[in-house]
Amino acid sequence: YQRRVHGVADAHERVRDAGITCLAQFSTDFSPEVQSKFHAQVIPALLKGISDGNQKVAGHAAQACINFFEGADTDDTEQYLDQVMTNLLTLLQASKLQFVSEEVVGSISTVAAHAERLFAKYYDTIMPWLMNVVTRPQEKAERMLRAKALECLSRCAVAVGKERFMPQAAQVLEAMNAIMSGPMEADDPQRNYLLRAWGRLAECLGQDFAPCMALVIPPLLAIASMQTDVQITEEDGQEAEEGTEAITLNLKGIGEKRITIKTSDLEDKTLAISVMHQIAEAVPELMFPYLEQLTVLLSDREGQPSLLKFAYTEEVRQDSARLVPLIVKSFLHHVTTTGQKQECVGSLIQSLLAVLMQAIKDETNQGVKGVQLESMSKLLEIVPVGSLGEGGVIAIAATAKKAITDNMGRRGLLQKQKREADDDETDAIDEELEDVEEAICQATDVITELLKQPEFTPHFEKSFLPTFTELLPQGKGYFENRLGLCVVASWMEHHGKGAGAPHVADTIKVLLQNCDPKHESADCAQVACYGLGVGFEIVPEAFQQFADEAAARLTAVVTNKKDDEEWQGTVCNAAAALLKAHTQQPNRAEAILPVVLNALPVKGDEEEGKVVNRKFVELLQSNNAVVMGPGNSNMASLAAICKQIMDTDFVDAETNAKLKAMQV
Repeated sequence: YQRRVHGVADAHERVRDAGITCLAQFSTDFSPEVQSKFHAQVIPALLKGISDGNQKVAGHAAQACINFFEGADTDDTEQYLDQVMTNLLTLLQASKLQFVSEEVVGSISTVAAHAERLFAKYYDTIMPWLMNVVTRPQEKAERMLRAKALECLSRCAVAVGKERFMPQAAQVLEAMNAIMSGPMEADDPQRNYLLRAWGRLAECLGQDFAPCMALVIPPLLAIASMQTDVQITEEDGQEAEEGTEAITLNLKGIGEKRITIKTSDLEDKTLAISVMHQIAEAVPELMFPYLEQLTVLLSDREGQPSLLKFAYTEEVRQDSARLVPLIVKSFLHHVTTTGQKQECVGSLIQSLLAVLMQAIKDETNQGVKGVQLESMSKLLEIVPVGSLGEGGVIAIAATAKKAITDNMGRRGLLQKQKREADDDETDAIDEELEDVEEAICQATDVITELLKQPEFTPHFEKSFLPTFTELLPQGKGYFENRLGLCVVASWMEHHGKGAGAPHVADTIKVLLQNCDPKHESADCAQVACYGLGVGFEIVPEAFQQFADEAAARLTAVVTNKKDDEEWQGTVCNAAAALLKAHTQQPNRAEAILPVVLNALPVKGDEEEGKVVNRKFVELLQSNNAVVMGPGNSNMASLAAICKQIMDTDFVDAETNAKLKAMQV
């Protein structure tokens, strides 16, 4: 790195440019290690490059900032943001080359997405420049600059939030509407950037995005519905024409065939589904008018299979799967707000589940299958209890169990291949192993979600619980241990009160064994900490005999691992469990609360972080004596914690409102 950094200061412009190119490539190839370990060397070098007297070198340095900040953490970069933005804005004002302006705007866009709420201080400076670009008369030569300005505008809006963006929102939306409605050539880069920008603004504006839906969604549906231009010919080894991609497949019963696909069709369909997913995730309730068309796209039709089975690109299958729970969420919201009967909900759920389960069965790519299983899990999170019926529950459980069984076998085979493989083969094996393990984890999440359905209980205890308890002995391996712990903790959470005491006691003993700061797997310890919190909260009577040991072990995790980056999620879960213990047993306040306070603010697990911070704010509001300290001596440190957690992903909306009302 030192050589490349020194190269940026070389007397010759080509050497400086080459040094910057190397830093950019290293930032991508070795992310996030470069960002976390060498930010003190790389960022000053990039700042020097942005200030270079040669604008081409400066433009490449701005471009290199994109590579660096895309993989960086704000904990490492916050100290440099002022200087980075100052240099970029100075270069933008001084730029005489359009490509330099394009690269600077792209870099500012990346910094905004990276910095999020920290970007607010630069917002008023950059917005007038961006608005000027997107509203002035269009010239063909400026299409890419305008496209990148649209990207930057939308990312700035997301970074600063709706409240800050609203004064400019109407003008921005009007400008985007004008571009969308105007003539646009087939190769105009604005089109794709504009569609992405709509997705981000839906995320920023929420319900205020409603007037834009009729402009944005119909064209996306039209693109997604288009037949893909595919030609199947005899395999002849000829080069594919420009704008097409050719692959050779061995088709069962037919032999080798050459399939030629128009790449622009694939790119358009992929983008359309991706943006619809982004909008549906941001504002699912606004998607209701388009649900029928979406459901048709996800269903098998004559001559055109479901997008869940779209053979030519994984991204379409993945984002189509992600749409499934969002369709149901939108439909449920409509039914609830309009007072319609719930019977039609079950029909929609059964229909989508059938298509999704068939797609999971047919899918051969385990990375895609993992996303499909995750979508099934998210769907189960929101379906009304009892709406699946016993047959539906059993079918879903069978699908998940088969995915676990098949992938466990595949995992064992891949591990054997890795032990016997050459060094140049291990990367591909590791990549497939990661996909296989993710699919197993997502299938396990499906099982834990099914535990909320009462029809599943007898089947689980008979056919599933023994399978997962077999994964708990330490000799099985940490991956297997974590799966078993997740399931038994979830079983205790949903059925512990009705289970026999021996079953609960056995589960708690396993959780205690794994709640250990010396555990070699932070993931296993994290699940164990969560499970102990469940024990305190859900089965306090059965947990009573284990409470002292559990509190001691949780305290040891928080005390010994609060500064260990790898253990942040575990510490967060342990802190949440201790606060649940305090809720059930307030007499533990003096032993528990100082330990938790010393670990704040927690990070690593958003959901349990919200639990910790909600209970923390409740303790503040009640003027808890232990929290406040003698004579309110802890006020300064408590105020600092409040400022650190406010407006983050680790507080829910209600808690955040309480923090703002406290005027810390």
